[in-house]
Parts: sequence; structure tokens; C-alpha cells
Amino acid sequence: MASDFYSDEYTELLAEINKCPKRLQSMLMNLLMRNDDLSNVAKELIKEGIVKCDSPIEMIFKVAFDVVCRSSFDNSYHLESQHKIETKGNTYYADFLVWHDDENIKVIIEIDGHDFHEKTKEQVAHDKEREYQLKMEGYEILRFSGSQIFNSPCVYANKALEFLDLQNWGW
Repeated sequence: MASDFYSDEYTELLAEINKCPKRLQSMLMNLLMRNDDLSNVAKELIKEGIVKCDSPIEMIFKVAFDVVCRSSFDNSYHLESQHKIETKGNTYYADFLVWHDDENIKVIIEIDGHDFHEKTKEQVAHDKEREYQLKMEGYEILRFSGSQIFNSPCVYANKALEFLDLQNWGW
């Protein structure tokens, strides 16, 4: 494995990892060092550009979600970052829209960082109105704090997957 780190493939992977936030760098490097299915998952994620999101905490969650899904052999759920949603007179961007290979599901996952959520009364009011509008359009919304994701990304990715698996999508 050590000699593999000198290959062109690993040089490219490491260059991509270095563009990520420190917490995500550590997570990806630990996965790569395993030399098992999870290291292959990490390689795929990096090569596919899956680590590109709007914020560092979203990058961490997206990688964790993909690792949890792929390691549980459930590749049917996917996350789309910054998905645009039109409601009656408003346009919103969901941190993540969950989609499934075979079914039409409407689940949004929001990662609430302190800087953009619930810092002021206006932000709270905006978030509550936004959530109401999205629920009126039929969306389920899962919310996690940035601290939860930073401290235990795979735990909360697994919770999201558990939620999705418990839903009755009419299958």
C-alpha cells in the first residue's frame, strides 16, 4: 500500500484532498489508508468530484453520506447539492435534495451552521417561512447542526439513511 501512495493516481487524489477542509482531509486520508472497500469508496468519491459543495461542513456530510450508503451496499440514495426549488413566488436552494434510483421522493437535508441559521430573529423567521413553504410543496426536511456533522459525520449520515429507510415511499 505504501508504494501505491507514490503512483500518479494517488498524487492526483492527494492534490484533490488538499483542496478540502482539514476535517475532511483527515476523514478521506483515514479511508484511503484502510486498503479495503471503504478506501475504494473514498477514491471514487474524490475522482467523481463528490467533495465539492457550498460549505466545508456540507462537504463533510456528503462524503459521510456516500460512505455510509456505499458501505451498507445501498447505492440507491443520492444527494444533490444546492438543489433549486421553486415554490409559489419563491426560489429556495436546499443544502441537499435526496433522490433515489427508482422512486420519486421529496426529502431535503439541511445542515444548519451557526453563522447562517438562528443567529438573529430575522434568520429564524426566514428559515421557518422557508420550511413551511417547502413542506407545503410536499418535502420532508431533516435538519442537523453543523456541530453534529463536524463531530460525528458518519453517525448523522447513518441517521439520515435510517430515516430514509423507514419511510413508506409506496414501494
